[in-house]
Amino acid sequence: MTGRKRVQVSKAGREAVAPPRASALAGSGDHPTRLSWALTDAACAGWMVLAALLARGFGFIPSVLDPDESLYLLQAREWLRGGWPYVAVWDMHPVGAPAIIAAGLLAFGESIASVRLLGALFVAATGFLLFRITVLARCGRATGLAAGLLYVAHSVLPGGLATNTEILFAPFVTAGFALAMVAARDLLEERRVPGPGRFGSIGLCFGVALWIKQVAAPEACMAFLGLTALAVSKGGMPVPGVFPRALAFAAGCALPTAATALVYSLRGDLPAFLHANFVAPLLYVAKDADVNAMVVLRIVLASLLQMAWLLIAAAAAALALRRHRRVDLHAVLVAATMLWFAGATLGIVLPGKFYAHYFLLWVPPLSIAAALGLREVVVRMAPRRPGVALLGVVAIIASMPVLDHLALLGRRGVGLRLPDPPRAAAEAVSRLVPPGETAFVVNYEPIIYFLADLPLPTRMPLWQQLAGDYGGAMGQESDAELARVLASRPYLLVISQPHWRKVRRSAQHAIEAALEQGYQEAGSVQGTEGVVELWRRR
Repeated sequence: MTGRKRVQVSKAGREAVAPPRASALAGSGDHPTRLSWALTDAACAGWMVLAALLARGFGFIPSVLDPDESLYLLQAREWLRGGWPYVAVWDMHPVGAPAIIAAGLLAFGESIASVRLLGALFVAATGFLLFRITVLARCGRATGLAAGLLYVAHSVLPGGLATNTEILFAPFVTAGFALAMVAARDLLEERRVPGPGRFGSIGLCFGVALWIKQVAAPEACMAFLGLTALAVSKGGMPVPGVFPRALAFAAGCALPTAATALVYSLRGDLPAFLHANFVAPLLYVAKDADVNAMVVLRIVLASLLQMAWLLIAAAAAALALRRHRRVDLHAVLVAATMLWFAGATLGIVLPGKFYAHYFLLWVPPLSIAAALGLREVVVRMAPRRPGVALLGVVAIIASMPVLDHLALLGRRGVGLRLPDPPRAAAEAVSRLVPPGETAFVVNYEPIIYFLADLPLPTRMPLWQQLAGDYGGAMGQESDAELARVLASRPYLLVISQPHWRKVRRSAQHAIEAALEQGYQEAGSVQGTEGVVELWRRR
């Protein structure tokens, strides 16, 4: 009896250590655990929403987190009032971001908080889809919840608190990989090779991402290459079968942009659409193409350090894959995260700008890989309660970026101890501008138009495009547009002294001439980096 009992205990121990079969990690099976109730799909979706609101709640306070977000907000506001992007408000990004934000304003009201809430919901959606991908790969619900929570927490990294494109297209990229994982499961378990229709649906997910920002293209390519390679090598799909699937995938990727182009064509605004979506981004990338290598190195190293724990845990998952002797869904998921990470890296590098928020592209694949790596460690260190131990470790790692940003907000106190400079400027502008008039924000935050509820005096409210260095790079007639705005004699000119040196020389001369001929100083407010002057029409 004693020997038989030892055998049973040993078998139970082996089951606890084997990651795919650990019932506490799976949250289901023949032996329910206390975690089971919290690991259902509905519960995990709720956890993601709650975590996103808690992690990103302090981002609701500042009026400006990123100038691009402010521009999308103005595009959305004007769109709801009948002015279409590119025609009423110009930008070089696709229309996806302002379209989504316009829907958010309709749903939650016209406020900055509505945009930030929308961002939190999109982060929660991405986290839930990462959870579903992990579950689809038979890696356990606790592991999936860990992946989602790691993403939600690290979405607050620099530039991530704003409802920016990287936040908005992440759910659609993740949905594309989720559908690819479903196809991989059917292929490995049921020997069903995905057809053109399946590839087309995956391409459509990436198509929506491309409709929001073009940098999702490398990730789309990696998803297609990974699934195609698996279908050829393990599904026996003949190589000629790749071509109809490639056409279906490409059609799905192109559909949202093509449909939008058709709408603009019917409106007679196709040239504006084509210029903003294809010509201007190339001119933008070409400008300042010779980047400073040391600056880039510093930005990359900072991003790597901020994601250090994700990278360390992801390395554990990659090392564990070397011990894998067969191609199963777990191995496919690890390989997919590697391809996904490679595609994200290309998306970061290709524009040649290396802004901090670009590195948010790394977070979704690293979150899955990190969850898998942490599972490999936890089931060996805490085999009796692996699910609880895993989520405990994840909670500690996830709290780090959130607490770091919370401490930064507490030190700076913007919107708490200290006033919010753009809000203060908007209040001053509102007091000075009479009904029926407007202000021209020469070189300060465009969100002032929204906060002060002012009509736009120009279709290029982002000052870097109108009065800054990017005016010429965009191929726009920026000097002519600036001359038109000044000739219309807006009631108030808003000029930031710290940013004056960033105004291009020709624009400086035009603005100085306008001030001398028809304006007088009406006051000043303390801006984000220095004094913001208010000049009233004489």
